[in-house]
Parts: sequence; C-alpha cells; structure tokens
Amino acid sequence: MRISDRLFAFGAVCLLAGLAAACGKASAEQALKAAEAAIEAARPEIERYVPGELQQLRDAAATAKAEFDKGDYKAALQSAQDLLPKVNAAAAAAEQKKQELVAAFGRIKASLPGMVDALNARVSALAAMRRLPPGIDKTVLQNAQAGLGAVSSAWAEATANFDKGDVIQAVNQATQLQTQILEMTQALVPPAAPAVR
Repeated sequence: MRISDRLFAFGAVCLLAGLAAACGKASAEQALKAAEAAIEAARPEIERYVPGELQQLRDAAATAKAEFDKGDYKAALQSAQDLLPKVNAAAAAAEQKKQELVAAFGRIKASLPGMVDALNARVSALAAMRRLPPGIDKTVLQNAQAGLGAVSSAWAEATANFDKGDVIQAVNQATQLQTQILEMTQALVPPAAPAVR
C-alpha cells in the first residue's frame, strides 16, 4: 500500500473515530439533559414525601456528569439512562406516600366528630354536677372546656392546609388534635376504684 493510501486510510479511521466520539458525546449530553429534566419535574413531590430519594437521584446525576466531564461518554450515557427508571420509581414512591397520608387524613376526618361529641357530652355532664367525681378537679374540667373551644379553629386550619395541598402538615395537625381530644376525654374519666380484697 502506498504511503498516500495509508495516510488516507488512517485519516478515514480518525474521522470515523471522531464522528463516533462526537455522536457518543451528543447522545450522552442529550441523555444527561433528559435525566436532569426528569428529576426537576418530579422534584417537588419527591422532595416533599420521600426526600431521601431525591438526594440519591442528585448523587447519581452528579456521577453521570462527572463521567461526561472526564470524556467517558459511554459510561455517562449508561448512567443517565439508568437514572430515568430511578426517577420514575421515586415519583411512584412519593405518590404512594401521599395517598397514604390522604387516607390517614380521611380516617381522622371520619372519627373526629364522634370524638368531639363524646368529649362535649362528658364536659356538659360534669359541668351540670354540683360536685365533681373524685379524681376530677375543676381545673381539668376548665381545661377541657377551653380545649373544646379551640377544636373548631384547629380543625379548620388543618382542613385549609389539606385543601391547599400541604398534606403532611394537615395530617400532623389533625393527628395532634385527635391526640389532644383523646387526652382531654381520658382526663375526665374518674380513676377506677381499687379492687376490694
């Protein structure tokens, strides 16, 4: 083979290698952008409901970017492509967590009126007595009366947060309110008399 032919062949190989590298770089860059866009689109829900998953996604994206910056476009492409199902899985986990919280709020919403009615009936019955039962003092009754007065506003605040999409805060408030009502109700029950031997 003549030298000119060899140089032409070498040049053709270099050109093909360069095109392959350029194509590999473009594909990796496109995949990285797609992965980053997917993370950003899913970020609000993932960050709210499964924040630990978001950090893992960001770490994986940083690894893919580092591979790209080093010129390892094949590894960067693979890492970026692997990110997309992980983003989908994290988004699904966030949605599941959200639905669990929505269901929890619904259960509290269903049980709260009965709890409030029971507390109200107990407070009314004790307030009508001339003399409170042993183990229940006037302060406990007054605290329960004040607590009942604050129930409506506390529940309205929890409901408002739920309606505007702050499900975690709404569930926390509703759970706390439920616990307070239960504690107030239990405080108005006289202690059991000791068993006679």
